[in-house]
Amino acid sequence: KTDFAEEAILNAMYRGVTFPVLSTIYWALFTTLPDAELGTGGVEVTATGYARVATTCNTTNFKNPASATQGQIQNLTKIVWPVQNAAIPAAVVGFGWFDAPTGGNLWLVVDSADVTVDTLGQPFIDISGFTHSED
Repeated sequence: KTDFAEEAILNAMYRGVTFPVLSTIYWALFTTLPDAELGTGGVEVTATGYARVATTCNTTNFKNPASATQGQIQNLTKIVWPVQNAAIPAAVVGFGWFDAPTGGNLWLVVDSADVTVDTLGQPFIDISGFTHSED
């Protein structure tokens, strides 16, 4: 989690500040990862046709963390970016998610090989390819 996310959790837990409830998260791909703490300094993909992917926060798209693997959440649907009109200019080294389709606050950075780019140049994260734990 980025500092932004950690501070939101601590403020809600200890200071009574309302936690920002997200109805949608926006997945971003990175060719250079942002600083995982600060959430700054990364390079998001800029290829033609690229856009962050919106996923509604609900029980259809995300596994219940109280089920078989407690304290862990996974995507239950495939996360698919638009087909690229041009090749992604550099290797995707990870992903993260924001609270807005452009700009916004970066909540999480994942250094991952779980992003696949198919032969059409379409990046995706397969079902259960994203796992987040809270211990």
